[in-house]
Amino acid sequence: MVKSAPIQVYCTRPSCSDPINYIPETLLTPGSIAQRYCSCCQMPLILKGRFLPLRLLVPDDERGGFGRTFLALDLHSPQRRECVIKQLHPLNTPRPSELEKIEQLFRREADVLDKLSHDQIPRALAFDVVQAPTHSQKQDLGTSNNQQKFFYLVQEYIEGQNLAQELKHRGNFSEEEVIELLKQILNVLNYIHKKQILNYQGIIHRDIKPHNIILRQSDNKFFLIDFGAVKQVVVAGVSTETSCVLGTPLYAPPEQVSRRPVSPSSDLYSLAATCVCLLTGKTPQELRHGDKWDWRKYASLSSDRLGEILDLMLSPDPNVRLQSAQEVIDALAPVTPDPVTPPVTPPVTPPSKGRQRMRWRWVGYVFLAVVALAIAFAIHYFFFRPCLKYSCNINDNFSWGEQVLIEDKSSKEKKAGTKAFEKGDYDTAITHFKTSLKSNHNDPEALIYLNNAYAAARNDNLIRIAVSIPISKEVPGIAEEMLRGVAHVQSEVNCGIGNYLNGLDTNIQFNCNQNGGINRRFLQVLIANDKLDYNTVENVAKTLVDNRDILGVIGHYSSKLTSKAGEIYGEKTPNNDDKLVLISPTSTVIRKELKFSNYVFRTASTDTTAAEDLVNYMKQLEPSLTRAAIVVKDPTDPFSKSLSGEFERILREKQGQSVACIWDNSGAVITDCIKRNRNANVILLALKREDLEKHAKDAFIGNHQLKVLGGDTMYSANLQSVGQEAINKLVMAVPWQRSNENDYFEKTSYQLWSAKVNWRTAMTYDATKTMVEALKRTGDNPSRLELYKALSKVDFSTQGATGQVKFDRIHDRKPSTGIGVLVKAANSHPDSTITKLDFVILEKPERNNI
Repeated sequence: MVKSAPIQVYCTRPSCSDPINYIPETLLTPGSIAQRYCSCCQMPLILKGRFLPLRLLVPDDERGGFGRTFLALDLHSPQRRECVIKQLHPLNTPRPSELEKIEQLFRREADVLDKLSHDQIPRALAFDVVQAPTHSQKQDLGTSNNQQKFFYLVQEYIEGQNLAQELKHRGNFSEEEVIELLKQILNVLNYIHKKQILNYQGIIHRDIKPHNIILRQSDNKFFLIDFGAVKQVVVAGVSTETSCVLGTPLYAPPEQVSRRPVSPSSDLYSLAATCVCLLTGKTPQELRHGDKWDWRKYASLSSDRLGEILDLMLSPDPNVRLQSAQEVIDALAPVTPDPVTPPVTPPVTPPSKGRQRMRWRWVGYVFLAVVALAIAFAIHYFFFRPCLKYSCNINDNFSWGEQVLIEDKSSKEKKAGTKAFEKGDYDTAITHFKTSLKSNHNDPEALIYLNNAYAAARNDNLIRIAVSIPISKEVPGIAEEMLRGVAHVQSEVNCGIGNYLNGLDTNIQFNCNQNGGINRRFLQVLIANDKLDYNTVENVAKTLVDNRDILGVIGHYSSKLTSKAGEIYGEKTPNNDDKLVLISPTSTVIRKELKFSNYVFRTASTDTTAAEDLVNYMKQLEPSLTRAAIVVKDPTDPFSKSLSGEFERILREKQGQSVACIWDNSGAVITDCIKRNRNANVILLALKREDLEKHAKDAFIGNHQLKVLGGDTMYSANLQSVGQEAINKLVMAVPWQRSNENDYFEKTSYQLWSAKVNWRTAMTYDATKTMVEALKRTGDNPSRLELYKALSKVDFSTQGATGQVKFDRIHDRKPSTGIGVLVKAANSHPDSTITKLDFVILEKPERNNI
């Protein structure tokens, strides 16, 4: 019989020096649950015989001033659903009279929540008072006769982050997001302000702020939490004088700060204060000067109306504000972010008949001239215009098929194909590209050109997108890896993989028809080379924006370049249809480290997922996490800051420790840090690819048993110099890894390329599949704006290489099993005496597929 692992339980006594406990699973079956006590302080561990605290949900250094919050299990519920335990525990020890009032208010919150019924307010499940023997006087409440009182409120668990965490992790909220937040929370306020509870008409929240609004991960709904514990849920118009503690003054209206009567407009003030902080990314201290909020200069709004509404809500005079949530809802109704409206033509005085005849004569001349020019233009460019080749100064960076961009993959037949393509002789181009691919299957550039030539020869009603790749000696092979994902999808869409393979292996023509494609229109892909260069990326992005044929873009390799290009694609223009969607397959840096446009969607898992997986792996090595992790990081690099910062944050939340070593471009940093921290069991190398190629080997020097951890830059680096030392020591977190040869994507990829693919190909496949699916949903008249709208819908999803592709509200990919995995180093050489470093799947963490 296999014994199940004991469950880790967290002691809720604030002064407990060792709160981690373990309870055998056999003692927690319904009907036989007996109270268990903390091994350190003898605090009861199970609340009301059913609620089991697992860990602190909010670390003590991030919590508010009145309580602690724990993630817990409800042992009586089916499948032991997760819940939240709020423990009343002020940071500052209150006086006895205050403590009595605090207990009354905490009980009142439980009563209020029990009677509220709104799907965006977490339900109250239980209230409990626990008396326990005194352990330490410090920071504990209600000490009497060697007994201490502890107060608990158990609530429904909302999986997600509060808005303060969201702002910290990914940066400013967009105008659209703030409008959506307003609409949802105003509906909640409309409900509670009218709700009659405890013989009172109307409930005032009194502490609306980013920390008290949670964004549920599964459906992007906002939840209002923390209804008055120690801050008093009060009735409209009641003075605050009887309240022993105020809400958060920085977000509170003047009447609340000065203890004057509050009203529903007081909540509206705090909600508006929350919104301007989310819009600007600034704190109230930076925006609020006395009773005046100076926020407009930090936010660029397309709607002046939204600014006016927020300013009205922030008026220091309660009588000037909008008075109810419904009034704000009504005021918001006409507000539409980024409106796309045609210019209004002013009325013109009708001309006389003579002037009308003269005007039409000139119109006829102009029309004939335009037609003649258009015909000449069409003849000159042979019906198909490789526009970027001729319309810009950086023509060497673009190709539909008229030139070879990846020179080291060139062949005589491939070059002949590009020459034919340039002349508009597409059937000849097809023959040359097919011949080239017969001798070199593993050439995605040639396959894209073959697709483009076939589409151009068969139809002029095409859908066109672009892919931007880094053809650079600094990152050899990356461009081809990304192109394989694009070419795979383009071949599926235009003709079907089987038809293409059949057409390559025989002399017969492709058996394609327009029932394929995107709504019966073939897909063409423009390849752009951004050279992994900041200035070139800027020029490429501007050129793609100006080319109206391009509906969307896949790519840019690094997060830094993706951020820069995204700014250009998402710039405000007089006509917002000019904005261009970018789907990035390889950017993983969390959004707060770099400014990402709302027009940037990402299919790879982020560094938050990577860090969480690495911390969990570290915990498998040592469940107690008593040994510190060494973190080597570069504060000047966005990726390093992103991965190391998330790793340290998550490790801290799990009560673990880390030691930071700052990178100075010297391998000595790594070896010295290992020597100084001999008790460590892991070292995280959160460094750029080029630094890892030179110095990763230094982490393996010496006879130590350290596990060496890394992210996707470690995977990208050439680590052959590390050799045998990496086997059994090196573990990396990456977005995807091949693990099932019978999987459709892995099987068809091998058929196309005669080689195994990596995560960059898989995520680019997902990015291209996502764009294709969104374009299909735009109907017969696809546009850039309609593409953006299709991708932004909450219910958007498509099948990727592994699982569904869905986006959260900030347009990052939602977690799913198989996206975000751990890999380990292995020797792929058949001769065990020779080391050829490769990577194999180590762990595929289970995630909530939503």
